[in-house]
Amino acid sequence: VYAFFQMGTNRTSAAPYKIFYDGGELLSTQNQYSTISEQGDWVRIGLDLPFPAGSAGYVQLSNNAPDNALVSADAVKFVYKGTGELPPAPAIITAVSRKTHGGAGVYDVDVFVASSIEGRTDGPTKLIVAFDAEIQGAGGLSVSDVSLSAGSITQLSIVNDTELHIGLSGVASGSVLTVSFPGITGLSDQEIEETLCVRVLTGDVTGDGQVNIFDLVQVRNELNQAPNDSTFTRDVTADGAINIFDLVAVRNNLNQSVPACP
Repeated sequence: VYAFFQMGTNRTSAAPYKIFYDGGELLSTQNQYSTISEQGDWVRIGLDLPFPAGSAGYVQLSNNAPDNALVSADAVKFVYKGTGELPPAPAIITAVSRKTHGGAGVYDVDVFVASSIEGRTDGPTKLIVAFDAEIQGAGGLSVSDVSLSAGSITQLSIVNDTELHIGLSGVASGSVLTVSFPGITGLSDQEIEETLCVRVLTGDVTGDGQVNIFDLVQVRNELNQAPNDSTFTRDVTADGAINIFDLVAVRNNLNQSVPACP
């Protein structure tokens, strides 16, 4: 079951849709708030619900939102899923945190490895998550299809059918970021339950989960050099040069640490 609605700054973050199906009902709360006005899209609000011929199934939207903001009701649709066995849900095969280091080029931190650290300033700003099968946004791609435990999503797109490109902002140093995919499915609507964990610690050049003298030494040893495939983590500010500003970025975060992924 899908609902189409417009998002905006005056809309509720908890629009209460209630789906009445054969044998029961389901409450589906949807976020219609967005800082970007006039975003309209189809959003899945229910899955695997029975609507046999002759039954009176319908969707009801109440304007009794808990925050007393406006609700948006445009349309609903019911999609027949069929009865065959579905292929497995798409699985993550790679995930990187990508930054452009000025004129020195683009460098990726492999964040599919749970022990890895995004140690560059401003945390992850672009994640590229690749799956082993084609993916889609349930009912049309929108930023609400991906959920973050910290920060916010600034952009979302699917590239080459299997890659999810996520623009982010506001993920603070010291965060253990969990990325989940509630609205991303396979082409047969298989839900993706897998999540991604990204550890963020500005100045952790060595990737050991701590900012200390060893990180300062690593930067100092590459001073006045352009970053390359083996030294780009020393360019903490990602400006294309390993210099005093990188030393300052490490020094300003000395003695900080980040927990392990759960």
